[in-house]
Amino acid sequence: MSVTLQSQSQKIAVLSFSGGMDSSSLLFQILTEGYTKVYCYSFDYGQRHSIEIEKSQELVQALNDQGFDVNYQLINVRDVFSDSQSAIGANKAEEVPENEYNQENLKVTVVENRNVIFSAIIYGKALALSKKYNADVDILMGVHNSDEAVYPDCRPASVNMAKELYRISNYGSERIDYRAPFVDVTKSQVLKAGLEALAKLGLSSDMYSHTSSCYNPHEGKACGKCATCLDRLKAFKEAGIEDPIPYQ
Repeated sequence: MSVTLQSQSQKIAVLSFSGGMDSSSLLFQILTEGYTKVYCYSFDYGQRHSIEIEKSQELVQALNDQGFDVNYQLINVRDVFSDSQSAIGANKAEEVPENEYNQENLKVTVVENRNVIFSAIIYGKALALSKKYNADVDILMGVHNSDEAVYPDCRPASVNMAKELYRISNYGSERIDYRAPFVDVTKSQVLKAGLEALAKLGLSSDMYSHTSSCYNPHEGKACGKCATCLDRLKAFKEAGIEDPIPYQ
């Protein structure tokens, strides 16, 4: 499944990059679209699953070693989220549930206003890059429809409202497009799009070994029991290939 990103010549891609399967799949697709520059921004907010930061850096390095040109920056926002009461936040206020995706079960993993804050920072980055390089910029978010069932800031209404707010709040916003191309598709479809992109790039599914989706990893291994693990495992099973990351 290919999700068209509508790239043009002299256009920059800016990606909110967690190091998980979804944003990595989107990065693979971005690399097939002919963008002149690609920027990935990851955030350190004190998350329980900080292995995703290591994996984001690892994947970018692996891609650059293959001859791609991906720019990467880790942005420290720990102070912003220092009071978080999320199960996956800095204070680990609750245990991570071990069940499938559903709203009641996963409410405890919502990090207060997280993606809205991330997107505001990334929009500022995009405006600066647009001015610096005199270029149009696509901001791309890897949220999918399983996310929107639980996380309000991953829903189309939130994405569209943020886009409009940033448009009317800034000079130069006419050169910025803000999109979430996976917002209406399942995680399995996200993986399919990523695998198709990897094939176009001449890379194998082993690139997913440089990703992490688990909310409760231990000693570098995914738990295999939290909702994000279960959703990921289901996607790989439906794709007919083995997930290349280690599980406990």
